[in-house]
Amino acid sequence: MSEVYATVQFGREQDNTQHLGAIVAFLASRDLLDARLIAAHASAVARVKMQDLNGAEFLTTVLNGELRATHCSPRGQSLCRVLLQGDEAVALRSAVDQSKEEDWLLFDEVLPQMSAALRAVEAPPSGLKRLAAKVLQFPGPKR
Repeated sequence: MSEVYATVQFGREQDNTQHLGAIVAFLASRDLLDARLIAAHASAVARVKMQDLNGAEFLTTVLNGELRATHCSPRGQSLCRVLLQGDEAVALRSAVDQSKEEDWLLFDEVLPQMSAALRAVEAPPSGLKRLAAKVLQFPGPKR
């Protein structure tokens, strides 16, 4: 049995459909879903990428209301751990709760935050950054 990252909850107090929907839409639009899931539901994934089907609808219809580790690629699993646990999860949930928008307008609002989390997950260790910066440094004009 695979790890369940989150389950959709309806209702005024614990409603998380927009929060999870934004995360699922981000996973689908950045090809962070499992290849088998994409192959099995290619039409639905394409509709999410074209913004014809929102993330909450994809979550409830294709993923049966649960976001599991098996639904994500390895990069997607790392991102889900960041976005659904810890400080980044609290910040994202707060941004979603404070927003008056829904679906794709909400997605556009929280996209920079999720993109920053993805960059942090994919970032090489700091020592490699410095080495790459030195290698890529071009000589300036002669003085």
